[in-house]
Amino acid sequence: MRLLKVPVEIPALRTANIYLNDNFIIDSGMSRYSYDYIKSSINVDDIDFIVISHMHIDHIGGALYFQKENNIDVYIGINELKYIENIDEYIDFYRSLIKDSGAPDAIIEKIISDNIIGKYIDYYREINLKPLNYINGYSIIDTPGHSPGSICIYDSYNERLFSGDHVLERITPNVSMYYGNPLDDYIKSLEKLKNISIRSIYPGHGNVINNVGSRIDEIIEHHNIRLNQIRSLLKHDMTAFEIASGITWHYNFNDMDGNQLGFAIIETVSHLKYLEEKGEIKRSGIYYRFI
Repeated sequence: MRLLKVPVEIPALRTANIYLNDNFIIDSGMSRYSYDYIKSSINVDDIDFIVISHMHIDHIGGALYFQKENNIDVYIGINELKYIENIDEYIDFYRSLIKDSGAPDAIIEKIISDNIIGKYIDYYREINLKPLNYINGYSIIDTPGHSPGSICIYDSYNERLFSGDHVLERITPNVSMYYGNPLDDYIKSLEKLKNISIRSIYPGHGNVINNVGSRIDEIIEHHNIRLNQIRSLLKHDMTAFEIASGITWHYNFNDMDGNQLGFAIIETVSHLKYLEEKGEIKRSGIYYRFI
């Protein structure tokens, strides 16, 4: 196995991890630049196919160029593929969530115009993806939460897990909002990993994780703390935007760009959905309240 740290055009991340395993690579960086960087670092003739951990552009963004210029097949989890095949509907769903968040019109416009998936919608329409059902010598683990159909690749012989963004070394992965209950999906996906013998996690960004159990517990606890913070904020009828503005984030809420604001609001909505499904709160229009 070989690791490449490929520069990506996201200042908060700087690089994405690409893993060369046997005859395939996991993830592909963000852009044509990522493709050129990878191609200059490895022998492309050694690659028979590419596996994408999830649909976010910093992981799938180089794959189209391998497909077009080297005729290499690109595979992704079947549940993720369904969303990409209906990308326009997914973008509309995202926009409706932002519009229903109670944010001021100027902020809604900023978030929608800066949304990174929306910016790359033509890329998603062009790339030809195949559903990933099997990799010889590896297991495919469905781990939704960070995205609708995120997957991890497990090497049982070496007890290695390639996690994409499901588990990261320092960053707590953002929980998306899609149909269903994403935060519940995410927590269950993390708990699932506890039942697998994993010596090391090889994430989509950052360094290898060797304290596997404690890191998983840290991420789950982070979301429990966030849920409790929402419970303490929700003293009266409030919108998702109002709640998001009161949550403690890594960046100051008022200083966030449109993409960061979108992440913050969508993650807030996913936590509110979790509490709603547990029967603690209810939604009426754009407002949330305790039952």
